Amino acid sequence: GPVLLQGQPVAASARLVAKFGVLRAFAPPRWLRGIQQRSIAFELNQELMADILFSTLVDVDKDEVTILPDLATEWTASPDATVYTFKLNPDAVWSDGEPVTADDVLFTVAWAAQNPTAYKQIPVDMYLRVKGGAEAAGTKNIPEGIKKIDDHTVEFTLAQPDATFLRKIAGAVYYIQPEHILKDLTAAEAETCDFCLGVAGKTIGS
Repeated sequence: GPVLLQGQPVAASARLVAKFGVLRAFAPPRWLRGIQQRSIAFELNQELMADILFSTLVDVDKDEVTILPDLATEWTASPDATVYTFKLNPDAVWSDGEPVTADDVLFTVAWAAQNPTAYKQIPVDMYLRVKGGAEAAGTKNIPEGIKKIDDHTVEFTLAQPDATFLRKIAGAVYYIQPEHILKDLTAAEAETCDFCLGVAGKTIGS
């Protein structure tokens, strides 16, 4: 049957990017029980729900080493590990039917670099390592290291070589976000907007 996102059927061709996370067992040590255990469970639930709803450019297999497709179906890395190019699935759609494009990737990286303090739990270090990313904080500047090649191709140029870049952007904080919904979002609104709070009918996924 069709994959369902936000109660709406998504075409079979988009299944590759309809990201449904795997439930992970978590047994905290005794010293983390009580209030801390409840806090950890809440954060893990948040991560799980985000993992179900959103996609990263690439994913990682259960061996925590093998890189898998997610929004990107193909990618290349330069020999010096400074330039990474991603080709997005052309059939990828948001659950409101809008296409997922390179503009969403550029928006996500730029917004994160401009507003790094909006990320309260996990820092967006890899976006800040894009050339010009660290200097974009508090500005409206788009880091020079993120480039749209065409509607479904993006290029990242890092300020310094990093052979672990692909593995790191498979992490939870690097979900790609919809520009057409969040383009006017400010850092101050990031904790209170309907989309950010997961209000039914307001939060869309990829």
